[in-house]
Order: sequence, then C-alpha cells, then structure tokens
Amino acid sequence: MAHPNWSKTPHYVRKTWFKIYAAKETGHLPSLMELYERTHKNKAGVFVDGKSEQIYNDVVARVEDRQTQLTQQSTDGLPVTLSTLEVDKIYEEVVPKKKGRTLGIGSVNDVPRATSSYGQRRDDEVTELRRESAQLRNELTATKSRMGGVEGEENRPR
Repeated sequence: MAHPNWSKTPHYVRKTWFKIYAAKETGHLPSLMELYERTHKNKAGVFVDGKSEQIYNDVVARVEDRQTQLTQQSTDGLPVTLSTLEVDKIYEEVVPKKKGRTLGIGSVNDVPRATSSYGQRRDDEVTELRRESAQLRNELTATKSRMGGVEGEENRPR
C-alpha cells in the first residue's frame, strides 16, 4: 500500500527505506554527520544556509580535535580514525536539541540507530553476559572437581 507522506509512513517502513537508501548511496549506514552534510548541501555542494554550515563545521572541528588527541596519545603514533558510533556521540553533543530531538536529522530521530544510548546499552549487555559466562564457567569447574572426587572414590577398592 502506498503511503501518502513520510509522516504517515510506519516506522518499520521508514527504517527499511533508510537502510536501502544508505546502502545504495554509500554502501553503509552513514554517520549522523555524513547524513547532516548530505541533507544540508545543495547540488553544487554549498550549504543551504550559514547556520547549517556553522553547525557542520563545529562537529567537524570537534571530531578532528578528538582524533588528534587520540593520535597523540597512541603509542604507535599512527593516525586514529573515530568509529561511526564515536562520531555520532560527538554529533549529539555538539548539535542543539529542539523539543527533545536532535536538530538537523529530521525523522531519522525516529529510526533506531547506533547512538550513544544504544551503544551504552549494548556495552552493558555484553559486560553482563561476560560476567554470567565467567560465573557459569566457575560453577562448571567446581562441579567437575566435585564429580572427579566422587568418581575417584567409586573406583577405589574397598
């Protein structure tokens, strides 16, 4: 069924269209900074207004500062490139909010993405699973050692 406009399009359809568009255009899901740049420049590659350009330049400067800082801290001295998640975190820190939504990314606010909160939840989940796994391994080792003791007693001559 055709949807009359974007706002009436269900979220799951928006998410699918966004992924298809991103894959066709770039081969990967863009960072919020890449998305902002693509949607705020005209075909000639010029920003549509001064405010858009200023916001973009602020984000780029913060990303470059962070990369420079990490490169200076690295032991091998090789240049450091931030991940999409890290760039998105910086974008969300720098870009102003309006009515609780991040400015400049439109309805992508409604599409689940790898944001800082998503990344944090994921990290917490992984940490919890690792803790659980270690605990189960310890219990298994303890059970095996008890079973080994029992097996040893059964095989002893009486």
